[in-house]
Amino acid sequence: MRPLPPLYQMGAGLVTGVTGAALLQAFTFPGLDPLELFRVKFLITASGNLMAAALVLALLILVRLWKPASPRVMVCFWLGFTLGAGPWITSTWGTTWAQNHGPTSLLGKPVIYGYATMLLGFSFTRLLAGWTQWARPLVVWSAPVLLGLYLLFWSLPDGTGTQDRPFLPDGPEVEGLQISEEHPDLILISVDTLRADSILAQELNLPHLDRLRARGRWAPYGLAPAPSTVPSHTTMLTGADILTHGARSNEFMVPDRLPVVAELLKDAGYRTAAVVSSGVLHGAGGFRRGFQVYDDSSVAAAAAVTPLRRMADKKTMLGWFLPELQTVQFVMRLCVGREQWHPGNAGSARGERTQEVSSEYLTQLQSGRAPYFFFLHFMDPHLPYTPHESTLGSLVQPEDIPEAYRLHNLGSQPQVRSVQAGLQQGDPLAEQAAEALKRLYLEEVLYIDACIGALMDQADASGRPTAILFTSDHGEHFGEHDLMLHANSLYEPLLQVPFVLMAPGLAPDSSFPVVPRLEDVAPTLLGLAGVQTSSFMKGRNLTEEVFEPSPQWAAYGKRNFSFRDGPWKLIGRVQGDGFEAQELYHLENDPEESENLLDQEPEVVSRLRLAAMTALQGARPGSRGEVDDWRRQMLNQLGYGEEEDEEEEGL
Repeated sequence: MRPLPPLYQMGAGLVTGVTGAALLQAFTFPGLDPLELFRVKFLITASGNLMAAALVLALLILVRLWKPASPRVMVCFWLGFTLGAGPWITSTWGTTWAQNHGPTSLLGKPVIYGYATMLLGFSFTRLLAGWTQWARPLVVWSAPVLLGLYLLFWSLPDGTGTQDRPFLPDGPEVEGLQISEEHPDLILISVDTLRADSILAQELNLPHLDRLRARGRWAPYGLAPAPSTVPSHTTMLTGADILTHGARSNEFMVPDRLPVVAELLKDAGYRTAAVVSSGVLHGAGGFRRGFQVYDDSSVAAAAAVTPLRRMADKKTMLGWFLPELQTVQFVMRLCVGREQWHPGNAGSARGERTQEVSSEYLTQLQSGRAPYFFFLHFMDPHLPYTPHESTLGSLVQPEDIPEAYRLHNLGSQPQVRSVQAGLQQGDPLAEQAAEALKRLYLEEVLYIDACIGALMDQADASGRPTAILFTSDHGEHFGEHDLMLHANSLYEPLLQVPFVLMAPGLAPDSSFPVVPRLEDVAPTLLGLAGVQTSSFMKGRNLTEEVFEPSPQWAAYGKRNFSFRDGPWKLIGRVQGDGFEAQELYHLENDPEESENLLDQEPEVVSRLRLAAMTALQGARPGSRGEVDDWRRQMLNQLGYGEEEDEEEEGL
């Protein structure tokens, strides 16, 4: 048999080494079953390293042209294997010098790692010279097999977003109730991270949200009990305030002792369904209770992609040397699927997907005679800010962000955190960057308006009496108090959320007689359905006209609380058995919370502090959920990595 061309032998050695390392890494990838998403794991690791191997092969060809002697097959194999396995081993076992992004990262790391790779390749060949003779043919002929497997996997349809959606039963679990003005369909829409002022911004054209307000009752803002997702949605779906349910951060669950509004409506004869777009609201956290179908299938796909994206970024040669490179993102989109790989899918689903799935469920719900309760959660305005292509560029351009803050991907968490650091250092360019990022965020709000419009049109077309309650779980900082993001303060930009209610019998374009709260969501929905509220619910039925004034609590972490009574707002921290007052604001005179009146108003501080301590004595502990590796990683990617991690001590 004629000897194979030297170029083929070099290429075969590299291909076998790289793809062999990819197979090994795919089988040993932590957090996923060896066969779960095996195709995608193999494609990601092989693609990320084959590009680097192609560059090495080009260098070897140049070496051969300069010096006719070809590198040996086994040397090329070990070069390929170390190319494939090096970043994986390095990141897994924590070789810190290779992880640092310093001034030498673009030059020093490739030089050092390239030298180490060549040294390992030649060393393995020398050490294992005894079995080289029989291993060489195996390496040479394995190359077309492994390359064929790689190409076959490319040709298969994407499987990361095809999880079967839950089945919606044909009717309610309790028969007898029929759709009517007294028992209307109920749609609760929660848009994550939506500031109250964002839907009132004069520069935005939001025709569908304007239409919703014109047909119902609304307020300039409602109040959230927390600046993070789980505590606020726990309040929204139970009617309990934050002292009653005890959830202080996204690591908590809905406590079993409190019924969810879906349970009460289902028992009354309503059909119940939910579509959520964030892994933070996963069904295992207690939010599934009472829903005949709780569709977090899109989140499950994104959740699987989250560790895979980290795999591409940290454990492949291309992603290791060139973090955040568009080439890396392009390759991974091809491997995983464009929608699932989208930078906005940090453990969440995109609005386009959410609206599409919701429309299908809504069609099924509208086909029956029984009324339904449909909970719909959109994630889009949340970090990272990645507007839909239909609105991208309508309000801001990348160059509007000062060059000093363009070191990271547009709208990414690293970029936003760098802007916050600049704000806290007094950099005036950081203020310009924060304003540009706010406009990028508003581009996401523009797309949400279109999604809301499609759902309203579908509800109207059914001809069924329908109530729609539109709100959010919390807001977002864009430079106020030198802060960005959320889950980091109890200031008004995080606690003020939109609140709009359209329902049969409500006067159009009217206002609430009180400031609505998320505690009011469940009692209002139950009131519209003619279902009795539970005694633990602290909220009010907002279809009524007369309300008794009452203070409002909010919490950030386990120890930081705010107490709002009339125009006064006290912010403090639990210390042992006491409550340390830290800030006092008169919100009517100072809506931006710029003047701390703690020292000027000792009588007000004393009164509010005493009321706060009395209320805290009756606070209930929350139910902590299990936070596994992927969930911790997802929380970090969504910006919750800095939430307090202190012990409860009885709260």
